[in-house]
Amino acid sequence: MKGLKKLVLVTAIAAAPMVANAQLKALNDSTLGNVTGQAGVTIELSSHMTIGQIKYTDDGSLTINNVEVGGAGVTANGAAYATANNTGWTNALDDAAILIDIAANGDATIDLGSISGNPIDWGVKVGSIGIQDSTGATSTTLLSNMEAFGLLGALNITVHNQDYTPFGATAATSSLELQTAFSVEDMQFDANFVAVGIRGLSIHHGGYLAAVAAGNTAGATAAQFATADLNLYASTPTATSVTLLGSTGPVQVAQTATSALAIDVAVSPMDINMSQVLVGGVSVGSVAISNLAVDNTTLRIYGH
Repeated sequence: MKGLKKLVLVTAIAAAPMVANAQLKALNDSTLGNVTGQAGVTIELSSHMTIGQIKYTDDGSLTINNVEVGGAGVTANGAAYATANNTGWTNALDDAAILIDIAANGDATIDLGSISGNPIDWGVKVGSIGIQDSTGATSTTLLSNMEAFGLLGALNITVHNQDYTPFGATAATSSLELQTAFSVEDMQFDANFVAVGIRGLSIHHGGYLAAVAAGNTAGATAAQFATADLNLYASTPTATSVTLLGSTGPVQVAQTATSALAIDVAVSPMDINMSQVLVGGVSVGSVAISNLAVDNTTLRIYGH
């Protein structure tokens, strides 16, 4: 992380509107004082991880191959940026500390922050994602050559002790809440089965692209991080059947699950830029999306 300009002040200034948009809860001075005085565990972290394959099997299979997770240096573009700007980024996810505390109400908090005060650089690579038939003889590559790197401003995890009501729930429940401030500085991948490729994809908070276009460096820095709030908890499915279009008309598929994983998602307004879109290996231009917000989005996941 050496050589990277500190963003603590501008991040704090930018945090108020960002946090409000993403439904993240700001801590007041009294709460922060209590956090400082709490007994707990601090874990300093430096990590680099590789996975040969992740395989999900139903009748056929979904495979994720050659995964690498660490610092920005695990990607070619991240390593090049680090060298050009003397950031000191490597292939290790480092400069990180994890603080673990248990509150009086039984809530468990796990907060990830940086030791230096600089944002934490991260990087991930995936060789390919594909599907196979039950014999493994027939396969289709869905995605390949995926690389991404970016910065992590904060990651706060709270395990609520039946004292919190996510916006998709009807009553207080035990839940896992993740609040994060992050950026994707560069992502690229190929969607092989449709012959589409993406280069130079970035994600920042709303207003970032306008600030960059206007040459407003301070404004771009203040809009560095997109923010998101996710809640995971147990819920009850609402569907007893799902109607699909069959070859001879509508077909009802019964849903028999009695419980489901619920995921509630709220994301602050984001700016998404794709500097190059490839179709059939030929560039067809770029795409920019400003102030894309995701709010009150609920997912229910269960077997059928």
